[in-house]
Amino acid sequence: MLAVLTGALDLNQDSARRLVLASLASLDESRQATYTVLVRSAASESARQALEDLMTTKFGDTFVDRWFAEGEAKGRAEGEVKGDARSILRVLAARGVEVPDEVQEQVLSCTDIGQLETWTNRAATATSVEEVFGT
Repeated sequence: MLAVLTGALDLNQDSARRLVLASLASLDESRQATYTVLVRSAASESARQALEDLMTTKFGDTFVDRWFAEGEAKGRAEGEVKGDARSILRVLAARGVEVPDEVQEQVLSCTDIGQLETWTNRAATATSVEEVFGT
């Protein structure tokens, strides 16, 4: 999944999409929901559409239903908000971006889904904390 977020894995390639979907399918529901949000945030519109198309042929309706129903519903639930916030910090750590304690506290206490999505999108390509949080 980190390869997707760092751009090392190109979701415009069919083999990469198949690898990502197989990886997502093997995760427990909580991790699957978290990583699904991250993958969808990192993917271009065309790659997202290709992933959705592939899911309907390769993984069947059950996985498609879980992708959207659980990813969206649970992604909005309070527990998933915390998971999304922690994921932002994990992505930044994996990218070698140091996040000051006060910014970490700001992220972990955030309950605004829109703000978390903005930070997630920025974290996927950021090289500094300023690029994500503007601080």
